[in-house]
Amino acid sequence: MTIVVTDTNVFIDLIKSDALDAFLQCSFEVCTTDLVLEELIPDQRTKMNSHIADNRLKVFELSDIEIRAAMELKTECNLKRITDKSILLKAIELKAVLLTGDGDLRKEGKRAWFAVGHSGNLDGGLIKQGAYSGNA
Repeated sequence: MTIVVTDTNVFIDLIKSDALDAFLQCSFEVCTTDLVLEELIPDQRTKMNSHIADNRLKVFELSDIEIRAAMELKTECNLKRITDKSILLKAIELKAVLLTGDGDLRKEGKRAWFAVGHSGNLDGGLIKQGAYSGNA
């Protein structure tokens, strides 16, 4: 099964477009970090909670060691946000598809050799194919 590690902006786009339920019913494992959920406003977090409880969304609770590893992760684009580095690190560890709307984060994902996608591909590519791999 394809694993997809997802950034905050993707969840926000999915919630705003009322597509979160459909996205999380696709045939891939969707993951994120607890730092991503912390960036959501309470109403958005509430919408995510049922999917977490139903095991349609896996949330990695990062340890202090993992947070430090994310902070120390060297990137060519000099990513500064710990949230971005946390999902990049998880995508690398899991050899997963990285799904983000952030251009620098997509570039880092491509440099790290794994597939990347962005929220603009949700309607056409990612949901229909089960995963997005290629030009982001």
